[in-house]
Amino acid sequence: MTPYECLIYYASSLWESVFPSLCQGMETRAVNRCYFELASATLNWQALLPANWKICPIDAMLLAERRLQHLPELIEEIHSESPSQEDFLAHKFGFCLQEATTLIGWCLSEYNHADRCEIGIETVPAYRRRGVAFISASALIAHALANGITRIGWHCWGHNAASRALAGKLGGALITEYPVQSCRITRF
Repeated sequence: MTPYECLIYYASSLWESVFPSLCQGMETRAVNRCYFELASATLNWQALLPANWKICPIDAMLLAERRLQHLPELIEEIHSESPSQEDFLAHKFGFCLQEATTLIGWCLSEYNHADRCEIGIETVPAYRRRGVAFISASALIAHALANGITRIGWHCWGHNAASRALAGKLGGALITEYPVQSCRITRF
């Protein structure tokens, strides 16, 4: 079984002493998260796209293309925030980068509500530090703004320097840092 993180945000320091007892037998830790808001699209991001990569909207046709390498990981990411692929396609949107038949990274809207959404992003490890996240996030931000979404949120771990830097490179403004308690769950 793959372990996953459970996060609990607490507005009062009183929770800090109670949380470990709620997660008996699990690894717990206090950590910081950061929240950025992005308000503008990167101009001419398409020019950064290498000739052998293509940007694709995440739609029913792409999700039906079973020959794509890393498609199961994309579908897992969709299911992490949507109850089904159909729900994702009806209420959210995303973009992926593809090289031949390999999905190399993607950016999804999450928690869409009225004029706001959050960003979920992933780059296949072999393609990190090559602009994949910047290009896919730029495509998503441009699409969101063009479709009336004016508040775009980006959450990351406080210690994740790469994610913080990417949010800044995309024009994100740091709104707040906030404490959370994290527990590592390995059983159900």
